[in-house]
Amino acid sequence: MSRLILIVEDEILVGLDLSEALHEAGFRTRLARDMFSALRIALEDTVDLATMDVNLAHDTDGVETAIRLRQAHDVPSVFVSASLDGKTRERAQASGPVGFLDKPVATQQLVGVVTRYLAQADAAGPRA
Repeated sequence: MSRLILIVEDEILVGLDLSEALHEAGFRTRLARDMFSALRIALEDTVDLATMDVNLAHDTDGVETAIRLRQAHDVPSVFVSASLDGKTRERAQASGPVGFLDKPVATQQLVGVVTRYLAQADAAGPRA
């Protein structure tokens, strides 16, 4: 079965673009528009990695969402954002991010980061 990538993005067209790029590379995706949806999806299915927008439309931002996903479900995140200042990047480090990508992200760059992370995770063995 293919790996599941959770896309946490409140702009639906951006989320669909990311999803399409990952589908074409052979990944399954699910889209969440806020932290609560992301946590629910992680409860329902085994999520291998999340792509995380920093600015979400609801009360919590992507950094808080990434931290909670990591703590509750051991889901790592790669931040995909157009606005990642130094202070926010510092906060994001608490989630143990896989990486940071700037929007608009090139498909090849996104797929490369996801593929490299999953290969490294596979080589390291099962998550605890």
